[in-house]
Amino acid sequence: MYRTPGYGPGLLGSVAETLDMRRDHGLAPELIVVMFDGMGGAVVLDSSRPDDSGEYPVLAWSHADKTPEKLGDDFGSFALALCARSVYREGAKLPIDSAITVAQDLLGVPGSRRKPPAVDEVVSAIRGFEAVAFAVPDGTDTDGFLFEYSEVNWLSEPMFAVRFVRQMQIVDAAGEHDEYSQVSFEFHCRVDVDLRSVGSRAVWWFRSDGTDFEEWLASVTRDPVWRVLRRKEIAEFVLTQESV
Repeated sequence: MYRTPGYGPGLLGSVAETLDMRRDHGLAPELIVVMFDGMGGAVVLDSSRPDDSGEYPVLAWSHADKTPEKLGDDFGSFALALCARSVYREGAKLPIDSAITVAQDLLGVPGSRRKPPAVDEVVSAIRGFEAVAFAVPDGTDTDGFLFEYSEVNWLSEPMFAVRFVRQMQIVDAAGEHDEYSQVSFEFHCRVDVDLRSVGSRAVWWFRSDGTDFEEWLASVTRDPVWRVLRRKEIAEFVLTQESV
């Protein structure tokens, strides 16, 4: 909370904004405003759903008649990822081998999570990750994203994997292709009839495609697999960087 000379003795801040939003815009009583998104909506905490540590999930609220979108499991990891996106977007091109650290920052401090990230958190991190420039060579397919899902059998038990992959080309001292580095954001669920029914899919996007990344991301997040995945228990979430 804070005061300003222009506003007088009244207190400003989260409490005042929350009360105003409840009175003027129909904000539900369990929601607490923490910031505004600059587009007429608000970022809120849902006090009706504390986790085992008493942390509230972070939601994007736009209208009383719309279901809020989940942005994060708790405000700490959400705020850290928000700061990381801002920092990385302003910087110079980063070494490719630092990509895993950037990805971890965008999802929150490594090791701090008590459970897998929500689908919306990962999509938000992918959006931020694409905005970070890495030192890839010039070319039509040196930096791109893959969205894919399928049943996989190379783990300890059969799993259904849904993942985003950023693939970046690495060249040798002569400028010739050496290998690709892939950073994977991957959900694993135990295979069942529902997941098998959606089959498999793989869709690439490269900067030279002529398609805006936001358009591509919007199209793949409309895939039916997400409706099924949101109803399932996530067995694990894996964030890796490897050479192929």
